[in-house]
Amino acid sequence: MVEILRSSMLMEKNNMPNVSRERGGATLNALLVLMLLAAVLHVGFKVATVFIAADDLTDKMSEQAALAEILKDEQIIGNLVSKAKDVGIPLSPGDIRLVRNNEAQNMQISAQWDVTVRLFFDAYPPLTTRVFHFSPVIKERYTIKL
Repeated sequence: MVEILRSSMLMEKNNMPNVSRERGGATLNALLVLMLLAAVLHVGFKVATVFIAADDLTDKMSEQAALAEILKDEQIIGNLVSKAKDVGIPLSPGDIRLVRNNEAQNMQISAQWDVTVRLFFDAYPPLTTRVFHFSPVIKERYTIKL
């Protein structure tokens, strides 16, 4: 008799519809993790490009300061403004300051600029807009050929 009850219970279990008892908690967690990852990548990409461009311009400033013995001040400013335009930095000739010291044989180049980064499609500007200020100063020694 016990075996008949067991077999009937097994048959009832097999005939029951296959209903998942999960409520979707794992799916929700995975979705939240993916959204967080996308947000981190978005912010990282937007901010990293600004700093990479600033580093490229700083390298160009150092290169131009080292070539100060053969370049005129106007050429150096023109080259730096051109490079800034190439990398997407809003820099005008008035933002660049050159100090040439022929006695000490060195050139100091300084510049200042601000870059505004708009995150998350500028959805809420007080929270999604960030202004980065850059003011590199480069001092290089050069030799004057006689």
